[in-house]
Amino acid sequence: MMNECDVKPAAEEVLKQKPEDLLMDGGILKTILREGEGEETPREGSEVSVHYTGVLVDGTKFDSSLDRGQPFKFVVGEGKVIKGWDKTLLTMRRGEKCSVVLEPKYAYGESGSPPKIPPNATLKFEIELLDSTNATDVSKKKDGSVMKTTLKSPEKKSYEKPNFGATCTIAYSVARLSGDVLSPEQQLTYVVDEGRFPKAVETAVKSLVQGERAKFTIRPEQAYADEGCPALSIPAGETTVWTIELCELQKLPSSWNMDLNAKLEAAESGKQRGNELFSLGKYKYAAKRYKNSLSYIEYTSGEADPEVVKKINDLKSILNLNISQCYLNLKNHKEALKSVEKVLEKEPNNIKALYRRGMARMMNQDWDLAKEDFKSILQQDPNQRSAICKLNEANAKIKLQNEKDRAIFSKMFR
Repeated sequence: MMNECDVKPAAEEVLKQKPEDLLMDGGILKTILREGEGEETPREGSEVSVHYTGVLVDGTKFDSSLDRGQPFKFVVGEGKVIKGWDKTLLTMRRGEKCSVVLEPKYAYGESGSPPKIPPNATLKFEIELLDSTNATDVSKKKDGSVMKTTLKSPEKKSYEKPNFGATCTIAYSVARLSGDVLSPEQQLTYVVDEGRFPKAVETAVKSLVQGERAKFTIRPEQAYADEGCPALSIPAGETTVWTIELCELQKLPSSWNMDLNAKLEAAESGKQRGNELFSLGKYKYAAKRYKNSLSYIEYTSGEADPEVVKKINDLKSILNLNISQCYLNLKNHKEALKSVEKVLEKEPNNIKALYRRGMARMMNQDWDLAKEDFKSILQQDPNQRSAICKLNEANAKIKLQNEKDRAIFSKMFR
């Protein structure tokens, strides 16, 4: 009979094994503490759930999901965790527990992560892979309505994804869950966030990096709902599987690395695109484009000569007025008022701004306030016909309301 003292814990036996040098450079040394199940390992784009504990080389613990009592979830290969984690998770199987030692270049590098992790720190983690799915929930509400499975990763590593207003060339096809093709693969170049596709499809495209190909399972309420899409042969109420590859990507420039002239140029270009969308009746998307254009110049007025400052302020006024008109057309008086008030703060006598505020107030049945706006316009331009018509309309509404109020009060005191 075997003596009890001769029985060693399995984990202890495993720990005596030689660590595996994952990248053959000594930077990531992995030791399996408990074997996992099956053969499948996560791949780039997989969503994983892990428990972990991290310590410095002297044994000082700096973080642990176990202490919080909640697993940590992330998507492998998206750069959301340190490099050593991404590389290690690609080798793990569900249920596996391992110890991994990471040199600084695969952890937090020269800068560390103050105050807990010093510069150039070698770190040791115990990681347990609780679950892994090659389908990642990319829906905005994380409700499983848009599930992504990466089919092909880009040849060159990239974290660049489409931003607002990016021009994308995609190859896409649509099928049923059964695999029956509804719409064969076709290529399209379009601008995201301009209503070309339903929100869920836009979300799918914006989750891709250039060169990546993925399959997206999209529930009907997030796509074409009860209407379907005859152009793509999608029936009403159909859960669809979209296969999309991001072939080319041209992002809108970021303002943080642009000089003032470039910002003005970008804002002007965005305004023109907003005007095109407005002329097509796409007021919601035009408003978004105008707002994006405004973001380039909103906080730049104090850093240039007077001529440039005037250009900036004039463009700000135009953009805010355009935004307010979009929201008036969308019957959203609150948002219309927000934008038009920004103009009136700087230009209290701006006739267009006064008129649009008056219209927003009419929409909100603030007849008396609207009347004051139209009167202010006529004090500057007595022949402004639109203001005359709206002033008469406001007076008629006020008179009608007064008559209703008198009728109510007369009944109260009979």
